[in-house]
Amino acid sequence: MARTPTSSPGKRDQIITAARSVFLESGFAGASMDRIAARARVSKQTVYNHFGCKADLFAAIVRKRCDEMTHTLVFPKSGDTAEVLRQLARQFIEITLTPEAIALYRTIICESARCPELGAAFYAAGPDRITESLAEYLNQRPGQSRMNLSRARILAEQFFAMLHGHLQTRALLGLSTAHPTQRNAYLDQAVAMLLAAGYET
Repeated sequence: MARTPTSSPGKRDQIITAARSVFLESGFAGASMDRIAARARVSKQTVYNHFGCKADLFAAIVRKRCDEMTHTLVFPKSGDTAEVLRQLARQFIEITLTPEAIALYRTIICESARCPELGAAFYAAGPDRITESLAEYLNQRPGQSRMNLSRARILAEQFFAMLHGHLQTRALLGLSTAHPTQRNAYLDQAVAMLLAAGYET
């Protein structure tokens, strides 16, 4: 568990920002608390006052990054369902394929076997959260018959899985990613398949 911080929230954010850059540069194993403290321009003890260990610090970075990402995904109360889903898909692809997102994801995958709590923290703050939000959106559209919530959840999971697909796989492997035109065709097909699966606009 992280220790109770003894300084300001601003100092905590300063440490997280510095640590994120160090982790992305060196990976989890290569990142030292000494280097993180130096990058944040604080003492190593200050880092430990906020975070009990390197794993706690990395988990905090993951949660903060997931918060930043999920807050940009908007589910409007009205509007054409297909267009809402296209906008969501476009935002999702743009967010998850950034170099920083890919680097962070690689690190999480590498470390989750050794520290399952890191994987659990990422899943709860990111994939599970946005999937649940989409399931609720599909189930609560005005003027539409409510579907079984578990079915909405499955459709939401499959939708995001389609969006990840080979786009993310290629990015993780360091291969060239799709041209924007190809990405648009990719997300349009994912939206069409979701709507065809039983959710009518």
